[in-house]
Amino acid sequence: MAEEKEKKKEGEEGEEEEQPKKSKKKLLIILIVVVLGGAVGAMKFLGIGPFKKAEAPAAEEAQKKEEEKQPPKPKVEVGPMVTMEPVIVNLADPSGRRYVKVTMTFELDSDAVKKEFEERLPQIKDLLITLLRSKTSAELNDPGGIFRLKEEIVSRINTLLVTGKVKRVYFTDFVIQ
Repeated sequence: MAEEKEKKKEGEEGEEEEQPKKSKKKLLIILIVVVLGGAVGAMKFLGIGPFKKAEAPAAEEAQKKEEEKQPPKPKVEVGPMVTMEPVIVNLADPSGRRYVKVTMTFELDSDAVKKEFEERLPQIKDLLITLLRSKTSAELNDPGGIFRLKEEIVSRINTLLVTGKVKRVYFTDFVIQ
């Protein structure tokens, strides 16, 4: 009986040695599968390796569709330009000691109106001088003051012109002192 007990003990020890080896093999296989799965998932997420080629055409097609959906940008055509000599006038400030020096360039809608603009230059200068003298330095220093002045200049000059119109006015020099 003692021998049987020893054999059973030896048999149990042998089984115990086989179980850790089997569980180590299973653990190693599971670990390899998890690492490979993680690597494939990372490659897919980052779009590298074989996954990049599969996604690139789809991304390009989506971008082309987006560009087709957007309306075409209108072409901005710049008309003929006329630059005037600087205009220096006193402002309507109570002290009477403030003045403005303005150099302007006018964008016109056609070459035909350019000829008319140059012919009417004395009238346009008079109009500008009269308009600028009616402004105070506070009006012109106001954030929207310059924009209102531009709109007013364009609308007043356009009342003089017959063959076309002034599209925009640009201040190339504007000094208040």
